[in-house]
Parts: sequence; C-alpha cells; structure tokens
Amino acid sequence: MASTDRKKRVMEHLARSTGDFIKPTVRLTDQRKQQIMDHIRRTKG
Repeated sequence: MASTDRKKRVMEHLARSTGDFIKPTVRLTDQRKQQIMDHIRRTKG
C-alpha cells in the first residue's frame, strides 16, 4: 500500500514538473482528466 502511494506521489510530481512547461494550470488538466475518466467509465458501462 505504501509503495503504491509513493509511486502515485512520484507520478504526480513528475506530471506537475513536466506539465508546468506545457500547461501552467494543473487544476484544469486534473479536471479534464477526471472528465475523460468519467466519460470512459460511462461508455464502457
């Protein structure tokens, strides 16, 4: 459990550090990601 949590944190950090170059607004990308995930969940049903 702890290892996956750490991996998640690292991935978030990487996404944040690399995303800052492309998209300064991380909140917007997170919101978009959530919308996409919800859409996929609905279509796969």
